[in-house]
Amino acid sequence: MALRYFDAWLRGQGAVALDGLMEDAATAEIARVQIWQWLRHRRVNARVDDVRALFERTALARELPAFFTADGYARHLAPSAEAQA
Repeated sequence: MALRYFDAWLRGQGAVALDGLMEDAATAEIARVQIWQWLRHRRVNARVDDVRALFERTALARELPAFFTADGYARHLAPSAEAQA
């Protein structure tokens, strides 16, 4: 939400409908500060490097995968052959 609002703000929109809800600078600030605090105080339960890599592979790739879940399952959730042995 924060990224989408930042984009709208840079285009001169003060409030925008995102996913059927009206969002404004206050909502974006809450999201931005919450993420900063999670990272600063190491309260992120997610593996930040893995999350970033998954996003980059599935959202920034030259070819768009049909779903991000196939890559995510294969790399992070499916048990590896070594773990099963």
